[in-house]
Amino acid sequence: MDNIATRPSAGAWLIDTYWYVPPAYLPALNAINTTEPVVVSLTDQTVWHIVSLSGGYVTGISATNIGRGWSYMLIVGSVLADGSVRFSFSALGAAGSDDSAAPSMTIGTGVLRIEGGGPLFAMQMTSGTAASSVTHWAHMLPLTSADPARLSLPGYPDTGVPDLTGLQTPIH
Repeated sequence: MDNIATRPSAGAWLIDTYWYVPPAYLPALNAINTTEPVVVSLTDQTVWHIVSLSGGYVTGISATNIGRGWSYMLIVGSVLADGSVRFSFSALGAAGSDDSAAPSMTIGTGVLRIEGGGPLFAMQMTSGTAASSVTHWAHMLPLTSADPARLSLPGYPDTGVPDLTGLQTPIH
């Protein structure tokens, strides 16, 4: 049962932390909405770098690979005192001279809570268009320098966090 004791407060401990999708939560669904719709499973390996936290607002960078290479997104969102989370994810560099051509945004909702003795983000996200969308729910676990997944991510074992240089993109 989720209660206030299982929800950590968003505090300075979140600043400059990394989070990843562990093996059990890698599967996601890709819905391709043709006249005969197709829904296929894919691997969604995501890593977050939470850069800052101020007044409940979080900023950071995410790296995601769903089988088409790594893409980086700006994270902007909030973590409320009750642990509820709402993040937006937008492609880095999406703002340009023609904002009408900017890619769609991903919205993630969830909760920051304590489970198994440590914090986790339990999240649900959907992105895409009416023609093709990806839906993914996952537990995002903290990733420390001692964690083997730091050098070999479960969804893409030949990639480690140090390889994801876009996670270090400065946010001003």
